[in-house]
Amino acid sequence: MEIETNIDDQSSEQLSYAMNLLISMGAKDVFLTPITMKKNRMASKLTLLIDPSKKEEFFEAIFRNTTTLGIRYEIKHRTVMNRKTLNIKTLYGNVRVKVACYKNIKKYDIEYEDCAKLANLYNIPIEDIYFETQKICKRQQEE
Repeated sequence: MEIETNIDDQSSEQLSYAMNLLISMGAKDVFLTPITMKKNRMASKLTLLIDPSKKEEFFEAIFRNTTTLGIRYEIKHRTVMNRKTLNIKTLYGNVRVKVACYKNIKKYDIEYEDCAKLANLYNIPIEDIYFETQKICKRQQEE
């Protein structure tokens, strides 16, 4: 289910708090989109994807933690790629890589935090860690 609401009178810090709360409650996705409302007021559209069975608890959290007076919602269908996490052994240490698959399509997402930690440990550019990890992933994909 997709929930959205327009908010034109709340600080970005408060919206950040609300977003973190909604994520911690189990929202599948939460994001803000800049919009212009009536009278050309700058505002944000808060959008989240949730399990429909939790609709009421999310409505309550949104009303309690934002300044909105109304919420729109509708059922949406979603297709996702199958995902798994691999531990790739590089010259510098292990790096987690998320692998997403759909039919014959594969995508790799290298874990930033692992690369940053190794780059700091060895005092080398983070790009070197990414490059090494990409090279190993590509080699494994060709096998």
